[in-house]
Amino acid sequence: MNKKILSIFILSLIIFSSFFLFSNKVEAVGMPFGGYVTVIIPCTCNEETGNEWVFMSPLYFSSTPIAGGGLVYQALGSIPYEYFIIPPVPTTWLLGDFIPGAGLCMVGKKPYCFPLPSYGRIQSYGSSMPGASI
Repeated sequence: MNKKILSIFILSLIIFSSFFLFSNKVEAVGMPFGGYVTVIIPCTCNEETGNEWVFMSPLYFSSTPIAGGGLVYQALGSIPYEYFIIPPVPTTWLLGDFIPGAGLCMVGKKPYCFPLPSYGRIQSYGSSMPGASI
């Protein structure tokens, strides 16, 4: 009788504790970026509307500048900070985080579509007013 109660207690403890060990919430951890928006190209072959390929020069990852590069802005997936411009426009500075390898910008006219190279998808961002100089 004692072993039966002990085994039921241990089994119920394992089942009950599993609710707290495993969470349904999944968040992608973004990498920081910053840069001066020079070119924006609409993604014309994507299924979602409002996606844009944003080219920044210089583009900074943390404090390391690179020559330039593109990130994908998704109208329904990129979260703007409190003071923002939707969508990003040329001559603005962007600062935020992105998900590396995510996001695809296809341009052209179906069936002749090709992808633009990008570092990833903008997860969240803040922007300056347009016309800010380098």
